[in-house]
Parts: sequence; C-alpha cells; structure tokens
Amino acid sequence: MNDLRTLLHDAVSDVEPELGLPEIQARTPAAPGRRWLPLLAAAAVLAVAAAGGGFWLTQEGTTHTPVATHGKPHPKPSGWFAYSPTPTPSTPGGAPPASRVSVAVYYLGHTPGGPRLYREFYGVDSADPVGLTAAARLAVIGNASDPDYTSLWPATTTIRSVRQSAASGLFEVRFTGTPPVTRPAGMTAAQARMSLQQLVYTVQGTAQDTAPLVFFAGNRQLHRVLGIRIGAVLERAPANDALAPVWIITPEQGQVVGRTFEVRGQAATFEANVQWELLAGRTVVLSDHASASECCRLSPYSFTVHAAPGSYTLVVHGEDASGQGRPVPQDTKQITVR
Repeated sequence: MNDLRTLLHDAVSDVEPELGLPEIQARTPAAPGRRWLPLLAAAAVLAVAAAGGGFWLTQEGTTHTPVATHGKPHPKPSGWFAYSPTPTPSTPGGAPPASRVSVAVYYLGHTPGGPRLYREFYGVDSADPVGLTAAARLAVIGNASDPDYTSLWPATTTIRSVRQSAASGLFEVRFTGTPPVTRPAGMTAAQARMSLQQLVYTVQGTAQDTAPLVFFAGNRQLHRVLGIRIGAVLERAPANDALAPVWIITPEQGQVVGRTFEVRGQAATFEANVQWELLAGRTVVLSDHASASECCRLSPYSFTVHAAPGSYTLVVHGEDASGQGRPVPQDTKQITVR
C-alpha cells in the first residue's frame, strides 16, 4: 500500500487541486451524522487522531452507467490522472458488477474568508464505473476523515442518483424523499452557496469533466436548492472563490510516516509564503517556512520534515502580512512519526 501511495503521489504531484487526483484515500466514513464548522485560530491545536487502516467502502444503489461521450463536450483541465478501476466478479441475481473506483469528495471547512472547500479521496465499490452517485452521497453525509471538514446538508437529504445525460452532457442530480429546497435553520446564505459548490466540485472532480449540474426531485427540475435560486444550470465557481487557500495533500489525516517525510500541498498566500509548525500537544517542536510556486493563486508547495518518533499536529498556514495578528488560512493534519 505504501508503494502504491508513493506511485500515485509522484504521478499527480503537479496536478491542479480543483479537479485532479493526487492520491487515493481508502477509508470508510463513520455512520451518517452532521458536524458544524469548527472555528479555527491560526495556532489551533487538534486532538491527535488514531491512525486507521485503509479499506474499501461499499456503496449500493448506483445502477446507471455514465456515457463515454455526450452531446456537448466540456473542457478538461490538463494533467488528469487516469484511474482505471479493477472490475470485481459479477454480483448474483444479474445485478451490475461492482468496480473499485476512486472518488474525489469535497467538504466544507472554516477559513478567515468564510466557508471554503477541502478535498479527500475515497475508494468505493460501485456498480457505476465512475462512482458519481457514491461520491455525491459521501459529500452530503459529511463524515470526512479530517475532523475539521464537514457537510451542512440537512440530515434528511438523500441522493438517488447522479448521472451524465447523453443528450445534454449535463450532470443530473436526483434527490429522493423530501428534496432540500429550503435553507435549514442556522445555515447562512454563504454556507448554502458553498454547499452547492461542494456537490459541483465533487461530481466534476470524480468525473473529470466540468459540465454543469442540474437538480431534480423525481422528474421535476429544481430551480431552488438550500434556499438558493438556480438558473438553468449550476456552474462551477472559480477555484479562488470556492477552494480553501491552504491545503495539506500529504501526509493524510492519521497517517503514519517515517522520521523524514515530505509535506505536499496547495496554497494561495501573500507573496507565496507558506509557514508551518509541528506541534506535540501545545508545544511547537519544529517550525519553518516554504514557498508556493506562485503568489496569490492555488499552486503547489512542498517541504521536508525531520522529526523524532511521536504523535504530532502538522499545521500549514499563510502569513499575516498586516502584522496585527489577523487570522490566516490554514490546514492541519494529525500524524504519527514512527
């Protein structure tokens, strides 16, 4: 598994964050639930999470097969990571065979600029060779591996299917039961808009296609979801408006690493400055800085850490250019150095 992760990281180290596939994170989310966005300070320290073993998540009810081509092709960013699922034996009773596929799932997290999107990867067993329905369901459930990430969709939200129309090329998201038309109590308009973008980025990132989304309750198209008016289609918002300004891509949440390990991520920070600390409890054990490849837009950064064995919180954040102690964007991961 470690060799596979290394190969995947090397294959996609230069892929842009909005839709690329830098690695597969094969973990099962916990039972469905909801967590509200935590308020993160620049020096927030999180409880160390136990490292979990990776395994495949089974998703049921995904019976459609996405088309290989469609009426209105949409652009694909360069650098796609081509993931070829390995078919599993046919299921009994004539059910479609399940394939093991990688899905990109986006979650909400708190930033100084408001709610923004972070991404995790999961391996799923799905009858859908792309895994669109499974990915969308994981997004609305909101049980991310990283406790800082969440979903604000109502607990009653159930996605029946996500498929790409052969006629229009659009992604059709179909709800079952009571569709989430109104905004739940306590959800702000900004959170509602970002929750919609959560589904857009999840579906497009998994499908590797930037086609817009349309929403349905049965066969009726919805023009209002979470209290937000939707036109004919829902387009993807620009990356700098939707994605969190600082991501840690590797190491993953709860990962066990060697005494020397590389940190990779994406950042959009002032003058491309990336600051980092390694904390044991509330004690800063190591700290330094690195640079992203570009200023002020999401671009790659990397640095190497040498640490003694132990449990740590890795914090990567931007710089307060004002010098007045203002909150800065950050991401954190709990890791274990063996």
